[in-house]
Amino acid sequence: MNTILKPMSSSVRMIRKTVTAVHAVNLFGSGGGCGKRLASDWQLLAAVCLQRLPQIVPEMNWLEKKMDTVLKTIELNNSLLSDHEMRHFADIERAKRIASGDKVDEKDLDAAAKQTAQDFEEFYVKLYDQFTKSSRITQADMTSDRKSLDRCLDKHLMLVCKQRIGQTDQWLLPQAIHTDGETMRETAERGLKQFTGQQQQEIDVKFMGNSPSAVYSYRYPTDVTNRLQLKGAKIFIYKAIHLMGEFVPNDELCLDYEWLNRKELDQLLPEKYWKTIEKSLLIEELDINDIMSRNKSFSRIVKKRFSVSQ
Repeated sequence: MNTILKPMSSSVRMIRKTVTAVHAVNLFGSGGGCGKRLASDWQLLAAVCLQRLPQIVPEMNWLEKKMDTVLKTIELNNSLLSDHEMRHFADIERAKRIASGDKVDEKDLDAAAKQTAQDFEEFYVKLYDQFTKSSRITQADMTSDRKSLDRCLDKHLMLVCKQRIGQTDQWLLPQAIHTDGETMRETAERGLKQFTGQQQQEIDVKFMGNSPSAVYSYRYPTDVTNRLQLKGAKIFIYKAIHLMGEFVPNDELCLDYEWLNRKELDQLLPEKYWKTIEKSLLIEELDINDIMSRNKSFSRIVKKRFSVSQ
């Protein structure tokens, strides 16, 4: 009996894996093919996590600054003299010969009359001192213009839209309900287009693959479940990168919109919804003090190597 049941159970597992794979291809596509709607107790939606990437390098934390100083010191100590430094030493030796009158020829006198390495260095140091760096803080930062992409230049910004959900208004990612004959990515692309004003030029975005980066699900209230005959909604979230263009909302779907950094998203979006999205994002910055407080071994190494008291 056991020898008969084992092959049967293996066959069942193989069939289940095959069915799951077919369903995945239907929903998410394999090279962009159309999908078929599957009978489900859940309503399927696709949302777009549209991000504007950082435009400038973020400021270094205290540990990165100390490490940067150490590496620059090592590089300087192990480096060879540059052409400029060799020229400077040659100028010094030439000046000594001219001053002593020892073995002075016309070439030395001609070279001494030209710009020396020291003169060259002082000229460009003066130019550098006249240079003014652009501020990391923009006008949009000072006015807290959350509709502008010209803010928080060293951080990611994410597009969120205020939408009418049932009888309430909620801040969510642009989304659309899945329909027959399209993959979930196509649903996400359609959703983003629907949230953009039809009379405006479309923004240029790049979707990061055919598979969702996160899935958020929630159950409908009892009255909605009875009316729609659905347990709830499953939202497949796709990542996309903003390349160029300005987002102009479709007022019928998007009551309002904002480009927010992660701290602002944490305060505005529903808690479980944001936590699901956050897990799929790359870490933007590290809190070194927090890591040191939780990892004693790391803390001891940092304190020993860099002589810090944090």
